[in-house]
Amino acid sequence: MNTLPLDKIVHFLIGALIAAVLVPFGWTYAVAFTILAALAKEFLDNAMGKAFDYKDFIWTAVGGLLFVFYSVKLLPILLP
Repeated sequence: MNTLPLDKIVHFLIGALIAAVLVPFGWTYAVAFTILAALAKEFLDNAMGKAFDYKDFIWTAVGGLLFVFYSVKLLPILLP
């Protein structure tokens, strides 16, 4: 059985954390900044000689997107 690498879990959690900090300012800011931060991190890695890892970018973005979806769409339904 294959397991998810720790690196991808960390990217997912960092994306969720960025979104969690920014959701109070609006979900659009949270989504936009999470995606920009993920891109910036991968471009920085690329500038430092590492390859642009699109999987890291996707895991970070998905972490933020899922957090925003949960907090904006599902949380108001679950909490009266």
